[in-house]
Amino acid sequence: MERAHRDDARNGYAMELSSDSIDWPARELPGVVTASMFPLDDRGFGHAYRTPTHAVHLHDYVGTIRLRDRDFSLTPGTLTLSPAGEDSSYDLSRPGTHWCVHFDPATSSDGPLIRLPLVVTLGARAPEAAARFARVARLHQLAQRAGSHPASAIAASVAMAELLHWVGLLDLTTDASTFNRDAVVERIIEYVDRNLPFAHNAQRLAETVGLSQNYLARLFHRHTGMTVARYKLSRRVEHAKLLLRSSLLPVKQIAIRVGLPDAQQFNKQFRSITGMSPSAYRREES
Repeated sequence: MERAHRDDARNGYAMELSSDSIDWPARELPGVVTASMFPLDDRGFGHAYRTPTHAVHLHDYVGTIRLRDRDFSLTPGTLTLSPAGEDSSYDLSRPGTHWCVHFDPATSSDGPLIRLPLVVTLGARAPEAAARFARVARLHQLAQRAGSHPASAIAASVAMAELLHWVGLLDLTTDASTFNRDAVVERIIEYVDRNLPFAHNAQRLAETVGLSQNYLARLFHRHTGMTVARYKLSRRVEHAKLLLRSSLLPVKQIAIRVGLPDAQQFNKQFRSITGMSPSAYRREES
């Protein structure tokens, strides 16, 4: 059985993807039919399941699943996709539970496709997957209630589409760390974003998360590919671009809002990111 294995021990991250897959049209919203957590106690592949819907599961037990006449190991955190109209069966070492979402097959194959592996061992990313399953289930259950607004079914489909795209990206990326950033890095990113107009002292940032400046700098660069200063600048310029496109605020006032009040410095930094001056960018985008 051919599998692709990716491992980043520094992040406690290990992921294994089956080479078997199906394609899903990226622009289509999947119709959610069932979404909940269910018990399972199947032994010896004694019962085969086949439905007209696709079924994606997040397993919380040890065992084996048989798909397309091939056996795949299951451990807590394994995600599987059983294609519509195909048999799947199980052999578990002991009873357990799994998240389960059944969704309708695609109605067309137009546009870009995302590749969904049939088996993914998520490792440290399993809690993120569980949260996504829970969100789909909550919205679907809301849609099933009597008198529920019709938009709730669409919301469940949107959440399910996000889950499928997330799974598809696992197979597309070759850099696991971009999807598994250290919690410390996330705290720094949130801090910078919340305080974008203000000056950020490197020592204060390090003290905020209880790390030395040098270690924080290495950690941040490893997970984002840039320094904290460069990230801060890129976010300031991104905000400036939004204000230039969507408002009539003077360029000087925009510079103040994004934390670069010196007009000459603002122009220089904006040009270093975009290749043009703020005024030129506004003309081009108007």
